[in-house]
Amino acid sequence: MKLVKRGPWTRTVKEFSVGKKNTLLYMDASLVRKAKREGLNMSEIAEQAIRSQLNIKTGFNPSEYLNDRWAEDTARFIPMRIKGIELTNIGPLRKAKLEFHDLNIIVGGNATGKTTILTSINYAFNDARFKNMIINESAETGKIRIELPERTKFFDFKFEKDKNTYRKCLLIDDAFARLDPERSQKFLDYLKKEVHLQVIMTCMKLPEIDMNGVNVIRL
Repeated sequence: MKLVKRGPWTRTVKEFSVGKKNTLLYMDASLVRKAKREGLNMSEIAEQAIRSQLNIKTGFNPSEYLNDRWAEDTARFIPMRIKGIELTNIGPLRKAKLEFHDLNIIVGGNATGKTTILTSINYAFNDARFKNMIINESAETGKIRIELPERTKFFDFKFEKDKNTYRKCLLIDDAFARLDPERSQKFLDYLKKEVHLQVIMTCMKLPEIDMNGVNVIRL
């Protein structure tokens, strides 16, 4: 048993290790190569397939799923609320202006700018790894403008501590990856009821779940 530090939306909790066995599997070579190109976790898929064959149901913990995304660096914490963003010649986006509410999902296919929007918010705040922003290939310059609830700033941010958690923001890229509709609904409900932060997330295709109260932004 060990204590693992979780994301800022939850307290430190106890984690129990689960035994894993290294097993040799014989699979079609071309299938394996394709799975690797797609970045699929074959061990996870094989385990799920075996559980399905044995009719073993596994519980889904939305909090653990969010912490996994945090560990994978696909969920990011921003120390204040975002009212809106305006991008000019950033990545694939020539001109985009978005307004955010409490719970937001940015929907779009590959190379439409979903991740670019989250990356731009990171860049504007505190993530040094995103200092080399990609300018649109047809432009010489690009601009990112972040609108805060009380004032608009263009790369000139001053922060003040605020106990109101809805003045802080959580970014999740490809939020429903690897989730079926039932688990997607459970995760969305968890974000609504348990995570007291503004949420901005992306997905390629909306799952067929109840989106009541969600600001859906299509690119």
